[in-house]
Amino acid sequence: MSLSIRDLTVIYRDAPVLRDIDLDLPKGQLCAIVGPNGAGKSTLIKAALGLVEPVSGSINWCGAPLRTQKTKVGYVPQRSSVDWDFPTDVFDVVLMGTFSRVGWLKSPGKAERKRVAECLDLVGMAEYAKTQISQLSGGQQQRVFFARALAQNAELTFMDEPFAGVDATTEESLLNVLKTMKSEGKTIIAVHHDLQTVRERFDHITLLNKRIIASGSMDATFTESNLKAAYGIDFAIAGGVD
Repeated sequence: MSLSIRDLTVIYRDAPVLRDIDLDLPKGQLCAIVGPNGAGKSTLIKAALGLVEPVSGSINWCGAPLRTQKTKVGYVPQRSSVDWDFPTDVFDVVLMGTFSRVGWLKSPGKAERKRVAECLDLVGMAEYAKTQISQLSGGQQQRVFFARALAQNAELTFMDEPFAGVDATTEESLLNVLKTMKSEGKTIIAVHHDLQTVRERFDHITLLNKRIIASGSMDATFTESNLKAAYGIDFAIAGGVD
C-alpha cells in the first residue's frame, strides 16, 4: 500500500463530514471512491490535496507526508467547479500541467511543448489546441483536463467524478487514458458515482459514508451487504454481486 490515511476527521459548520478515516490504497491501480451524496467523497480527495483543512489526521504517500510531494500529485476536479470563462486556450491549459516540474518561474521548453502536443493527440484534442476553452463542449473540456493530467506525469492523480456528464465516446476515450496511465505505473484515485460500471473500470473500491464502510479488491468488497451498509438500502447490481 502506498497512500496511507490515518485518523482523518474533517468538520464543516460543526458537523463531521469525514470521521476517523483510516485508509490504505495500493500503488499502480485504478481506485474508486464510491458512496451516496453527502458521503464526503470529494472532501476526502480535497483533504488529501490540502485544499480542505482537517481537524486531525495524517496522509502519506510512499512513507512520506503527501504535502511534501506536490510535484508527484495531479488533480482533475469536477468540471462544474472550474471557471471555463478564463481567457486561455487548450494548449496553454495542458501546458500548465508541466509547471510543477519545470517550476512556475521558468518557461516550458521544447520538450514540454512536445509532451503537450502528444497528450492532446492521445485524447483526440490536437485540432483544438488554439481553441479557447470556453468554446468547447463539456466532453471536450474533460478531455483537456485528462490531457493536462497526462502532461503532468504525476505518480498519483486524484480525479473527482471524471466521467460525469460526458457522452459514451468521450467516456471510452477517457477510460483508455486511465488505462495508459496505469500501464505506466501511475496510481489513479477517482470519485465515481455509477455503480453499474465501477466493477469493469476499476481495480480497487472504497465504500464511504462519512466513514470507511469497506475498502479492498473489487471481488472482495463490491458486495450487496457492503453496498447496503454504505447506502442504507438493498442492492441487486446487474451482473451480480456476492
